[in-house]
Amino acid sequence: MADILKLLNSPRSVVHWIGFAGFISIALLLRVAGFQGYSGEDPRAYAGLANDLAHGILHFPGYAGWNGPQNILARPGVYGPLALLIKTFGLSELTLVAYAFFASVVTLLLAYALARSLYGPLAGLLGMGLLAILPYDVQHASILQPDVPAALWANVGVVLTYFGMRRDRVSYSTAYTLLGGVFFGISWLCKESVSYLVPFVGILILFLRREAPLRTRVGWLISVGIGSMAVLFAEALSYRTITGDPLWHFHVIKDACDYNNTWCFEQSSPVHGWESGQYAKALFKRLVVYGPWGIFHSLNALPIFAAIALAWAVVFRHYKYAMPGIWFVSLVLMYNFASSSFETYRPQPIADRLLFPLMLPSVLLCAGLLADLFVSGPDSAVRRERAFLAWTLIAVFSLQSAPKMLHVLTSRPDATERAVAGKLRKTDIVYTDYMTVYNLAFFRDGTLVRSTETTIPYEKLTVAAMKGGAYVLIDKRRADSITSWYNYRRPPFVDSPPETWRKVWADERAILFQIPAPVD
Repeated sequence: MADILKLLNSPRSVVHWIGFAGFISIALLLRVAGFQGYSGEDPRAYAGLANDLAHGILHFPGYAGWNGPQNILARPGVYGPLALLIKTFGLSELTLVAYAFFASVVTLLLAYALARSLYGPLAGLLGMGLLAILPYDVQHASILQPDVPAALWANVGVVLTYFGMRRDRVSYSTAYTLLGGVFFGISWLCKESVSYLVPFVGILILFLRREAPLRTRVGWLISVGIGSMAVLFAEALSYRTITGDPLWHFHVIKDACDYNNTWCFEQSSPVHGWESGQYAKALFKRLVVYGPWGIFHSLNALPIFAAIALAWAVVFRHYKYAMPGIWFVSLVLMYNFASSSFETYRPQPIADRLLFPLMLPSVLLCAGLLADLFVSGPDSAVRRERAFLAWTLIAVFSLQSAPKMLHVLTSRPDATERAVAGKLRKTDIVYTDYMTVYNLAFFRDGTLVRSTETTIPYEKLTVAAMKGGAYVLIDKRRADSITSWYNYRRPPFVDSPPETWRKVWADERAILFQIPAPVD
């Protein structure tokens, strides 16, 4: 075993590159096997924007085809590249997820490059391996969400800045850090979460290479700032031309919580709200209990293992963990304590998808710990004990991730709509709720529209107005969720379908009825 580890830790070894190819292959196989595809409310909105842009339609300052918050319009970094894919290859599930798939694969390579640079070749392989089998990344490698490309470009910005700081020639280091700033700006065009990296980038540049002259470090910081501000200035100029408001992006950031406050820290939220006079208590629970719990149990509990690695680094004074350690800690503090609003103090909602930027620094810390455990130690007995601890950590992580991985590999989003679309003929008419109708229309006709002649929302219809022989899809679980989130007023027949309707199919979520055909 020791000989294999030595070979894996040597970039000149064939075994090392066999391991590299093996992890890449495993990552690709898992992501293909766990293909998710078209799904959800937000992905549908970005897909609609991209499809319209591919056909020459730019939605500013409003998007009539979308009933949700308008801040999605301020994220051309998501739907712009997707529009190019649709323009080139056409609209399909594959094109809708190609951007996310690309981001996942590039992040694998970034994990390898950074872990190898920080801790050695074996750590590079371990970092890639951890990310390859991380269920959350496997799942989101084929779902169109802004968090995935936003995290990718922010990570590229960090990598370029880090490697730029290690260049001796001023021209090279300036070019790298300037380009890193540009990628931070591109990340901003995908999602505003890149702003949470500001404390880390400042510490990284000003304090982690103290041997460099202060003038040089300030120069790096200015280069990153110029690169970022160039993108923001171009954005502001565009918005001033199109909307008349150069700060339009900042003004629509709050739209998400104004539109749906379910997961936001607001008094009226059904999840995080509080009664009058209970603000201090609610804030304490969010900052001390619910926030840290949600952060450390996110991403298949990867941050917990990263915290273990960080504790190892502190105990044994391994300063090589400083860069990913500060990256990790700063993001944890920002996600827990920073405000998601410029107007009032509103802690960030805690959800796996929103915490995507934590993934890479967590992987780096874990890879460093595992590499140290496998190859370090003053004698063979200590090395065996540490290797046993490393395998134990890998086993614990794998066992607790296995149920989630099984779910990813055996299920797909919007399974109800996919199944119903497969049972209906093209000419069959089906009525369903206004949210389900989007997905059903896509799976039936490959279109991103609110309704078609055969797939119709039923909110404004009475039972008498529905055509005989048509179908009615009632998704009770979705009706319950949108009733809770959006004060949805469901039609009476959702809870009490007419006895004359014939049940033709059902799953654990929904029932497909058929209305009796008129008797001639």
